[in-house]
Amino acid sequence: MKHLSGFRPRNRKGFTLMELFVVMAILAVLASFAMPRYAQVIERAKSTECQVTRANSQRAEEIYMGQNEGHVASTQELVAKGYLDRMPRCVAGGSLVWLSTAPLKLACSLHDAAPAAGSAPGSGGGAAAPAEYFSSTLASMEGIDPLTGAWRINGGVLTITSSGKSVNEAMVSTGPFTNYSTDLTATIDSGGFGVLYRASIDSGSKVSGYSFQLDAAGKLELWTIVGSKPGARLASAAMPAGFPVVGVQHTITVAVAGTQATFYVDGVQVMQVTDDTFTSGTSGMRQWGGTSSFDTIVLAQG
Repeated sequence: MKHLSGFRPRNRKGFTLMELFVVMAILAVLASFAMPRYAQVIERAKSTECQVTRANSQRAEEIYMGQNEGHVASTQELVAKGYLDRMPRCVAGGSLVWLSTAPLKLACSLHDAAPAAGSAPGSGGGAAAPAEYFSSTLASMEGIDPLTGAWRINGGVLTITSSGKSVNEAMVSTGPFTNYSTDLTATIDSGGFGVLYRASIDSGSKVSGYSFQLDAAGKLELWTIVGSKPGARLASAAMPAGFPVVGVQHTITVAVAGTQATFYVDGVQVMQVTDDTFTSGTSGMRQWGGTSSFDTIVLAQG
């Protein structure tokens, strides 16, 4: 006996391999649009959190100074004395560095842009970048003349070590220039380093010009250099007490126009001097008393 039924199984097919490939390709395209936007949102959130952290730390420093006759505390002291509940840090992994007490500024190596090469920090955006005369990441010696000392490329940076009273010098092999700026980014392990500018090479590989210097004690000085020896000290200043100098990367900017030179450390103006001893030349690096590592040097139109 046959059993009649109105149900008939349908002939069902799965996805073909080609259809799966098409679906995967579509998903990949959608992901390629979505991921950068997602990454941007995450980065903006990290930048905002870092900014809030620094603002809170600056406020704590302000309160501390108000209660302690204007004395400055390091972030470690602010935590130890209860002005902060924990050490401030950048969630994106940047280094937080105190740059100035007037005004108070706690900067982040990732979220505080360095001044444009050759431009005065704080001059505002929108202007065209100055033309570069010379630029090097110092991952090689191309364009650099080492005059004294054993300069070495170590881990992608230019490193020099000295002992005793020996002074090492290296010069950019282009110029001379008159009105221009020099940006030099370097890290002191010990001793000190200087930015040579409006400098020239005398006989016997000796240098004459200006040297703006930062040492491991946080002292800032401007000297004339004659035959690679200190001439006259034109000005001096100091990094605020408690602000790190050793083991922290700093960008020194020297901008010269006519007889006036303006000096910045990490975008903060620290000194301005008028002198007409040297009127033109090129730039370079000076180091003494330990070890320093140099990351970039840029000479740009003034």
